[in-house]
Amino acid sequence: MKRVGLWLLCGLLAACEDPAAAEGGGRRERGPADVEVATATEGSLHARYSLLGEARALARASLAAGASGEVRDVRVREGDRVRRGDLLVGVDPNLARSTLRSAEATRARTLEELAQAEREAARLSAAGNQAVAAVEVERARSLRESLMAQQASAEAAIAGARETLSRHRIVAPFDGVVATRHVDPGDWVTAGSPAVELVGDRAVEVLVRATPEIGLLVSEGHPATLVRGGERVDARVAGVVRAIDPATRTVQLRVEPSDVPAWLVPGTVLDVELELEREGEGVLVPRDALVVGVVESRVVTVVEGQAKPVRVEVLDRGTTHVRVRGEGLAAGAVVAVRGNDRLFPDQPVRVVEPASASASEPASSSSMSAASSMANGAR
Repeated sequence: MKRVGLWLLCGLLAACEDPAAAEGGGRRERGPADVEVATATEGSLHARYSLLGEARALARASLAAGASGEVRDVRVREGDRVRRGDLLVGVDPNLARSTLRSAEATRARTLEELAQAEREAARLSAAGNQAVAAVEVERARSLRESLMAQQASAEAAIAGARETLSRHRIVAPFDGVVATRHVDPGDWVTAGSPAVELVGDRAVEVLVRATPEIGLLVSEGHPATLVRGGERVDARVAGVVRAIDPATRTVQLRVEPSDVPAWLVPGTVLDVELELEREGEGVLVPRDALVVGVVESRVVTVVEGQAKPVRVEVLDRGTTHVRVRGEGLAAGAVVAVRGNDRLFPDQPVRVVEPASASASEPASSSSMSAASSMANGAR
């Protein structure tokens, strides 16, 4: 007990000997703190967004035979590259060929009969009305017109038979790669059943889902960058679907690359970077000027050589700056960007140049000197 009492007495004596400590609640007077500063500005906020995208082939088709029959010829396998017009699958065409031959025979017979009718009509016309009754001339004319109609019908039947015959052949509608083959020789297929999946891998686009706010800021031709791992490809926005998806509450962007590298294949998931400029209220300060606390955020202004914390509301965030709003905070204010996290109100500060500043960077030095003059002007 005597030892505890002695300690208390020594503490009281020390407090009496240090009036500044007793009067200031135990806080000693601090010297000027070194800070780096920047100037708050107005204008547009530069922001970079990274969105998730998926590459999709510009051309992709599920090819099917147009007629039912037995598969006779399969000339491709998965991964084969084909050119437009190449035969991929052939279905037994015997029935279609028989129909075509029948239609061609009907046309030939009709042409012979028509030729005979035309000769008969010419002969009757040459004989005149006195030698041939008018009813005979009219009968010959009617027969000729009827045979001409039959010829037209036969031509249509031939065209239809040829079209049906062509549906027994599945040909490539564009250059591409066979993604899937559903049939083998001997299979029976029905008209419209998928036989081959073809993908055009030489031309791709990237579909991106973005927030409606980004969709309003982006238009056709806006530059973009496709990123996958360490690979980067320049691109542009080719289209914006200005309709909000009810399930995701997003809008869709269609992005086209300037070049298609080997890794950019359909189905690839990648990042799409967009750089945007946004206008708004408030002032812009460097991101390092923002001091984020548990309850509030603030910036520390430097006025006449003293620190003046200002509580702020963060309105928007960009790549290098943030847009904030605070009482009395306006463009031109000098804010601390280094050493600002430990300053208390009205603490003296000394503006110093950034450690990276050197004589070889006159622009940075002059800019810092201007901010320093504003901060220390009245000191």
